Amino acid sequence: MQRIASGQRGSRPGARRRPPPPELRQPRSLNPSDMPNTEFPSADAAEAAFYAAFETTDLGLMARVWPQDQDARCVHPGSDLLQGYVAVMESWRSILAGAQRPTVRIRLIDRYDTDLLSVHLVEERIGPAGTEQDLTRVLATNIYVLTETGWRMSLHHASLPLVATARDLGQPKPPPRVH
Repeated sequence: MQRIASGQRGSRPGARRRPPPPELRQPRSLNPSDMPNTEFPSADAAEAAFYAAFETTDLGLMARVWPQDQDARCVHPGSDLLQGYVAVMESWRSILAGAQRPTVRIRLIDRYDTDLLSVHLVEERIGPAGTEQDLTRVLATNIYVLTETGWRMSLHHASLPLVATARDLGQPKPPPRVH
């Protein structure tokens, strides 16, 4: 993957942390027909394409999200690190092949952006098609890099939280603690 060289700013001075926009804070479902064919003009467009590919089991769309080189990295829940486009796409092929379309809901928890890099912390809720109840909660870190052909996902690291939240248990949220 060829990264775009930074013009006037390095990654630190140009870094900005901002809260996710309101429309991204709520769980959402995505439509792959809203995605451009080859180029993703923003990290948000690449992320929308990634989750649309997952939700529709569209391996072709999934393949366009990743850089086609050794910079692609992926860690699925309970799995080891996959390095390189071929290994990452083989894993998605095995996940998506013959699978029924899952229900995938995402909520952007936080993000960190520079001119060339965008890091998203996302809560995924995944389950069988057509269900909104009993979705499995997964936390993911998604890293996007600006390349000559647009934004691409450089890393997807997903894990199952070991601690159930009050929301998972259907209980009111406990008051905040200092430690």
